[in-house]
Amino acid sequence: MIAIIGSGTVGRAVGKCFSRYGFDVVFYDINGNVLKDLKREGYKTVSSLHEALAMSKVSFVTVPTPTVSGRFNDSYVKDTIAKALKVEQKVGSHVMAVKSTVLPGVVEKLIRSARKMEFCVNPEFMRSEFAEIDFESQDVIIGRINGHERAADVLKELYEEFRSRSKNEFEIIVTDSNTACMIKYVSNLLLATKISLFNEIDEVCKKLGVNTRFVLEHLVSDRIPTVQHYLRDFLRYGFRDECLPKDLGAFITFADELGVEVSLLKEVERVNRRKVNEGGGYS
Repeated sequence: MIAIIGSGTVGRAVGKCFSRYGFDVVFYDINGNVLKDLKREGYKTVSSLHEALAMSKVSFVTVPTPTVSGRFNDSYVKDTIAKALKVEQKVGSHVMAVKSTVLPGVVEKLIRSARKMEFCVNPEFMRSEFAEIDFESQDVIIGRINGHERAADVLKELYEEFRSRSKNEFEIIVTDSNTACMIKYVSNLLLATKISLFNEIDEVCKKLGVNTRFVLEHLVSDRIPTVQHYLRDFLRYGFRDECLPKDLGAFITFADELGVEVSLLKEVERVNRRKVNEGGGYS
């Protein structure tokens, strides 16, 4: 059986998707109303963490990880793992996959006293409004933790069975836990940067009477799989080709003359100039 520890948007999506394809799932949450709703929908629920762990062999930790005063707050994950480790002698061998978004190194610090339970990280990449669709279709990242290698192996086998039953095509990638956490954060940072960039572009478009949505929907660069090209040519050294530096500089000046502040693009130029200079100057 699979246990869902924390039955919010992510936990519900994970549990419901596994259940849809014949896996036995039980939900746990500290919010009794959440459990009542799930029970009314026909899902198995329990009222204690101990019960959830005792009934299952694999559990997904999907509790909140808020940012408080600009700093990562691990209190919910910390409390969940601490309570789990208190009953691990009674529960026995168990795999806990931390799906909550955590910074590199956080889980390792929390599981130092673990003896029978084994842990791995398994970040989620779901949009709240399409959580179940995203869970079924997106690639899976599993972060292996030293001394807990079996957890990653067990989780990989579980996802392979899920892929087989659901007939969905997605890749299962096993890496170290720090890398897995970084993939999650960088994915979100890229999305955040794009949104801020698009908002700057929107201000320029409005000044020109241009339809922003039409421009963004027809971006050529977003249609071409150029990530490997970027990694090969620009990582650590910045971009120094003919087009990007000149077009970036020209557009910044153009926006300034329109009276639009494009601070993100200016920072992009500043960072690139620093990286280029470190690498030996523009060619």
